[in-house]
Amino acid sequence: MTLLADIIIPRTDTPGAIDVGVPAFIDHLLTDWYAPDDRAQLREGLRRIIEAGFLDLTTDQQRARLTALDAATGEPGSPEAAFSSIKSLTVYGYFTAEPVMKEVTRLPVIPGHADGCVPLRRGPA
Repeated sequence: MTLLADIIIPRTDTPGAIDVGVPAFIDHLLTDWYAPDDRAQLREGLRRIIEAGFLDLTTDQQRARLTALDAATGEPGSPEAAFSSIKSLTVYGYFTAEPVMKEVTRLPVIPGHADGCVPLRRGPA
């Protein structure tokens, strides 16, 4: 999971997925939030990616393999479906991480002030 997260969002001049704790975030979701069947299907797809020799490939070959998986669709439990889920979880975990919101996107975690119910004037001011 860590290797995939690092390939999906590597460290550049900004923190990468590993730097902001995305693998731990994904592990938490899979352990505590995913339904057992969904978790099993993702693990099966990940197992199939690894058994196809993914870890023995060069970095460029790994990127090419993931690009091919990303371009295809697959049934639950397939490498394509597993990579799609992992990519989605990685992007979600990255862009909701506090360091990314503060240092990269610079978006406020909580929106600013809003006046809810205010009287409106009618006609020219």
